[in-house]
Amino acid sequence: MMLLAPLALLFGLSIPVLLTFYLLKVRQSEREVSSTLLWEILRRDLAAHEPWQRLRWSVLLVLQLLLLTLLTLALARPASQRPAPANRFAALIIDTSASMAATDVTPRRFDQAVAAAHQVIAQLPDGTSAALIEAGSTARVVVPETLDHGALDQGLAGLQPTDTTGDSIAAALGIARALARGRGGATVHLFSDGAFPHPSEWDDLTGLNVRFHPVGTAAANQAIVAMAMRPDPTGGTGDQLFARIENFGDAAVQTSATLRADGTTIETRPVDLPANGTAQLFFLNVPSNAKVIQLQLDQPDALAADNTATLVRSMPPTVPVLMVTRGNLFLQKALQALPGISVYQVTPRGFTSIDTSTYAVLVFDGYTPDQPPNKNALIINPTDASWLPLHQVVRDPPITLWRSDDPTLAFVDLSSIRIARASEVTLPDWAHPLIESNGIPLGFIGQNNGQRVIGLTFDLQQSNLPLSASFPIFISNVMQFLVPPSVARQDSLMPGSPAVIQIRPGVDRVVVQGPANQHWEIHPSGSSLSFTQTSLAGLYQATEYIGSQSVATQQFAVNMFSPSESDLRPRANLVDHDSASAPTPAEQRPIIHEYAPWLLLLVVPLMLGEWWWFHRR
Repeated sequence: MMLLAPLALLFGLSIPVLLTFYLLKVRQSEREVSSTLLWEILRRDLAAHEPWQRLRWSVLLVLQLLLLTLLTLALARPASQRPAPANRFAALIIDTSASMAATDVTPRRFDQAVAAAHQVIAQLPDGTSAALIEAGSTARVVVPETLDHGALDQGLAGLQPTDTTGDSIAAALGIARALARGRGGATVHLFSDGAFPHPSEWDDLTGLNVRFHPVGTAAANQAIVAMAMRPDPTGGTGDQLFARIENFGDAAVQTSATLRADGTTIETRPVDLPANGTAQLFFLNVPSNAKVIQLQLDQPDALAADNTATLVRSMPPTVPVLMVTRGNLFLQKALQALPGISVYQVTPRGFTSIDTSTYAVLVFDGYTPDQPPNKNALIINPTDASWLPLHQVVRDPPITLWRSDDPTLAFVDLSSIRIARASEVTLPDWAHPLIESNGIPLGFIGQNNGQRVIGLTFDLQQSNLPLSASFPIFISNVMQFLVPPSVARQDSLMPGSPAVIQIRPGVDRVVVQGPANQHWEIHPSGSSLSFTQTSLAGLYQATEYIGSQSVATQQFAVNMFSPSESDLRPRANLVDHDSASAPTPAEQRPIIHEYAPWLLLLVVPLMLGEWWWFHRR
């Protein structure tokens, strides 16, 4: 026992002061009265002639002495200390990859791992700091290092298994190593079924205790590990689908697979799987107009996520492009030839009354708006404007330089292009030349307030560019640069991979619905968004809204094609590693327990009791 503030004991001088108040007699002044009959009770005090009296104990005196004593001790901060435990830090890594959702143990491997983690947290010695790390689609710190073990339990309650691979175990071990660096006695607890590649971090764990807590049993599992579609090479009306099914078990299995197109069953086929073997499936005449193709293994097993595979076939959404021109057939035909582009045309005079919020790209031919475009734009043969001033007309300007390393000029050869006349303009600060004629910009490119702008300072119809093979290539390159990206046009994505969703003009919110009744509402700030909440396999649907009206719907699929996760058999190559050195004395800082708060808690009822005793009469 020790006192952290011994000088506070001086407050104890208040105790003799209190006793002095009880020893003092009350001094009275003499007054003549007609009778002392009514003063009989106070006769003793009226007879006093000395300043002091004998101390008489009372309940109030005892309560007040206890209050002063407790306050004096609380101010002195009594405390005790004991050596800190040797284990000063612990990192808990929870595997949330797809195989942890297996039901070979009740209710799941993940729940068994969480229960084991709760038990480890309950056994952590007082004063041990700890951190919680999730190894899912990525490695992330769920609960930073803390002495509050209850926060670790709360962090565990917020975790759920995903359908991602276990590749992030190595990154999680790296995070744990960084947190434990320089600490003796640090321990890393890994809760997993071992369904991940052997991490390199496992080979060099100097100064670190690694405790592996295995979950799961020897469970057989069948999985769809690959699926793809292609058009019928013979020119038939339907498409062809290929799938590979693998048996991760030591016994042969008979199952069946059902193919559906847009929810309609196309075919159910029996499948014989040899022990530790695969089966190849080919389906012909899959309806070519079907959008969602799904293959499902009909017999349930320990892991449901790999029993279903989904492919989504859809054309890229049409992108509206507004062309402001008095007439340019070459440019119009070049734009209309591009897939996914819808061209709308208006004259310069009618442009001022057009609401451009519904268009993704603006094309100005022979006209320049008063302000820089508020959309991605292509400007050809500009007129004079304050932000793009025109100085003079240059006759027959030769092309002396073009930046072939720019994506908009990829595979474009301008060596044979002849121009009758071009406008010499002063480029704004945010633009730079793309094509030049002896230092005069014939083409430029730039980005202003997030909007991409490309310009040609000459009239296409006063040049031979539209007649060259480079013209459609150039227009295609330009529109790829200006048109916002669409949804990632893959048949399916891996769990955890981002889906890039195109946002149509005017859309103010996007609602995404996913597997397991998941729901997200996103308010986009640009022409596209990267959706990363794809940790579960299944079908996702993104619906775009302008106000309360739905304007477009896009779908994409996420599939768990991962043999390492579908193989639920326990791994035998994972063992505990114990290479930690003993903590140095400097690291074993004593743990101090103060008792002042408990003393102050006693003061409150004593004060209430003293008040009640005084007023009870």
